[in-house]
Amino acid sequence: MEVSLCTSSVGFDAFKDEWNEAVLASESANPFLSHNWLSNWWRFFGGDKELAIVLVRENGLLVGGMACYVARVRIPVACRVLRLCGDTDVSSEFLGPLARHGYERVVVQSVTDFLHGDAVLWDVFHAADMDQDAGAALQLLAVWGGLYELRQLVEFNDNLCMYIDLPKRWEEYWDELGKRKKRTFSRLDRRLQEEGEVTFCTAKEVDPAGLGFEAAWKLYGEVMLSTGRKNSESLNKQSQFLETFWRESILSGWADATFILLQGRPVAFLYYLTNGKSYFLYKTGYDFELSRFSVGASVFLQTIRQGIEAGMERVEFLRGGHDYKRSLRITGERALVDAVYVKPSLPGRAYLVRRLAAKQYRAAKQFAKRILPEKVVSFLKSPDR
Repeated sequence: MEVSLCTSSVGFDAFKDEWNEAVLASESANPFLSHNWLSNWWRFFGGDKELAIVLVRENGLLVGGMACYVARVRIPVACRVLRLCGDTDVSSEFLGPLARHGYERVVVQSVTDFLHGDAVLWDVFHAADMDQDAGAALQLLAVWGGLYELRQLVEFNDNLCMYIDLPKRWEEYWDELGKRKKRTFSRLDRRLQEEGEVTFCTAKEVDPAGLGFEAAWKLYGEVMLSTGRKNSESLNKQSQFLETFWRESILSGWADATFILLQGRPVAFLYYLTNGKSYFLYKTGYDFELSRFSVGASVFLQTIRQGIEAGMERVEFLRGGHDYKRSLRITGERALVDAVYVKPSLPGRAYLVRRLAAKQYRAAKQFAKRILPEKVVSFLKSPDR
């Protein structure tokens, strides 16, 4: 195996096609590992970090690698943290090593040996949001778990990732929802149709020039701001990344969006990534004034139907155990894994101590929420107290 290191976005762009080919040849074909996703994440969020993409080839063929970066933090001593590209700001899922199917073990071992040389300097390796079921991620946990000179902390994320294994026919899925849910969804659809003509379309159909991004982002922003889950500053940061990725990915086939139009006006959308076998449902939004018609549920059902008719095998809901997901006949769920590997050094030990302290603080907050009255919790969170 030939192992090399890429430290620039220009270098990464040079093997875009090779990288994407390896993604599609991997076990999960995860679009969050695609060049389109990772290169745009680096462009907008790389900042002063140091890019470190490890490439593994066999007779010139790219068989895998791992897209990483080094961030320098002070805790209070200076610490070099090796992390996975895409692990902040944009809710990437299922990160980890990339390996063509059948090459998982040799790729992970090659990457591991390389990172323990002098080419990349680090004190802590923090691998976040890895898929607990992915072969390459499992190999990483096994190989790095056997490196006894490292201190380790492996955690399973509480936010499970739900999915639906799709049947061959829409009628089969619809029947499995049960009579009660079918009646509810059908009644809501009829009520919406009483408001005017309802149509469904894709991103290219709703706006051939802009591919629907502006309409979708407006709907997404309205929901986030009205529910207090995002502030306008964080939405602006995300929009720059997503607009670029949205346009590139829809044109290249890595993503699309389903829109509901009421009298020709977009009132709901669902943006999803795809690898040709699954839909990864990423962002959704709707006209908040039409929430009484459950247009959000309608756009999910329409996308599931499109997936079945397109021959998709699975719909991935990504992280979060929301009730609306369970109402759509979830067939399985899995956890994301965070793994921290620390070298025996002062910066490494300091990072691990801070990580454990943060974990205990989060647990204490959750415990307080359960046992304290809501008014007391609100008072403690208030900046004016």
